[in-house]
Amino acid sequence: MDFLYAMILRNLGSILAALIIAAGAFFAAREGGRIAGESSRESVRETLEGQRQLDKHRQEEIVDGVLQAFYGELNIFWERLNEIVQDCWKEYEEAMMRLKHVIRNTDECEVPLRLGGLNTSIRFVKTHFQDIRTILEEQE
Repeated sequence: MDFLYAMILRNLGSILAALIIAAGAFFAAREGGRIAGESSRESVRETLEGQRQLDKHRQEEIVDGVLQAFYGELNIFWERLNEIVQDCWKEYEEAMMRLKHVIRNTDECEVPLRLGGLNTSIRFVKTHFQDIRTILEEQE
């Protein structure tokens, strides 16, 4: 964030410098009736064009800085999310292994199930329970 703030301040300085140059040219033209000679006009134009190029470069630096900060935050978020998902996935796999073991080794149609801190059960219709058991036995 400090980088972004510094870039904005540098850009504001460039804008102010361009305004001062333009104001000087305006007042010189107003007081003298016109800017003294074509070389003065060309000098002001070149200064303003150089300032525009510098401002464009600084704006690109600001955008690059913002994008780098955004992608950095996104990567941190992704890594944290991946850790959470991995923990949940391990818990899910363990719960499925326990559920399969119970289904294979019981004749009851109601099977206890533990997910995290939740203890509950699943009740199957007899034909579905037999179908699931058959599928699990074929997978072995």
